[in-house]
Amino acid sequence: MEIISKSYLSLLVKRGYLVYDSNILLDIHSSIARTLYMLLEKIRFDELYVRESIFALIKKIPLKYEKKSLPVTIKTLEKAFNELKSRKLIKGFNFLKETTWLEADVEVYYDENHNVLKKERFEEDNNELKNIYNSLAISYTEKNVKEFKPKIIVNDEIINEIIQIMPEKAKKLKSIYKTVKDNLEKYGYEKVKAASVYLAGQKKLTSPRAYFLKILENNWADDIIETKSMTKQNTLLSTLETKDSINEKNQEYRDFLFSEFEKFPIDVQNGIESYVYVEYINLCGMETKIQKIAFQGSRKKLICDYLQKHPEILSSTENNLIEKKQFTEPFGEDKKENLIFLTDKEKLKNYINEYITLYEELVDTKIESLEEIKKKIILDCMTSFLSKTLTLEKLEEIIRKHLM
Repeated sequence: MEIISKSYLSLLVKRGYLVYDSNILLDIHSSIARTLYMLLEKIRFDELYVRESIFALIKKIPLKYEKKSLPVTIKTLEKAFNELKSRKLIKGFNFLKETTWLEADVEVYYDENHNVLKKERFEEDNNELKNIYNSLAISYTEKNVKEFKPKIIVNDEIINEIIQIMPEKAKKLKSIYKTVKDNLEKYGYEKVKAASVYLAGQKKLTSPRAYFLKILENNWADDIIETKSMTKQNTLLSTLETKDSINEKNQEYRDFLFSEFEKFPIDVQNGIESYVYVEYINLCGMETKIQKIAFQGSRKKLICDYLQKHPEILSSTENNLIEKKQFTEPFGEDKKENLIFLTDKEKLKNYINEYITLYEELVDTKIESLEEIKKKIILDCMTSFLSKTLTLEKLEEIIRKHLM
């Protein structure tokens, strides 16, 4: 017999099944009255007054409710109520009909004595069921503890693996195959393997088979099993530590990238962030309030990932800052006047388009992946443009680099 689970026991209690006395049920003459009694007991729980739809009771019992047979059904139901009343299982009842019987209700009355008897039945059944549960649980546990055996599929491969670990004297025994097989089924793979390792470490063995059996019976190889388990745990811990170390290094690199990002002028930071945001929205496939909130939550990581994918941004910015310094310090005013700075977005865009168009016409060919090339050109000159240090010469150099 299987154990009655605690959840099943609580379900029996919750749904009110522990309130019926089998003697009472057997004494009820009509099966309809018996069903009606059980339904009402469940519906009322510990209430002394119940009002229920007659149609609902008819369907639950069940009885016929077609128009032709309804008068007979009502009489049958009334007869069942009267039987319950005569057996003092209810105090009384009253039909409430205003229009039709299918829309009518029935009132059922109980007194306090009904609840007292119901509680006594409940406590008696509840205690009995708990005793059954406890006794079954104990017997089930004892049975399974006694009958527990390690489950293993023993085959030639496993048996030969164990035998190969043993000393030569043990391998030569005709009975060793069966001995290993029987003990694998009895003790399991780990214990038998540990015993064979222990046996292989012994010198001057006179009876290796007998000694092998003693190792298993007396648990002499348990230290080997524990050592193996500890080795596995240490390997796992080492792996986790390595992963943690990698994660820490990644985090350090991200912190470095973001610190470099924060060194840029505000307008450069805003420009980079706008590109990161556009890339993020393209990846999401939509732009809603949720995406905007999510972007703000992952802003630092997304910016660092973008800088990691485009390392030229950092190097380009450093070069631009150097160039800017050179413009203001080593070069004289004459040199500065000869430089043409691009600060207008439309002019920048038009110049790139005209340069590429002229190039295509002169070489008489169409450039493949033109849009990708334009994106790379803009990306390369973006930081210089935002910091207002982009010169015409620098732009032409960037364009040539991507066209060649």
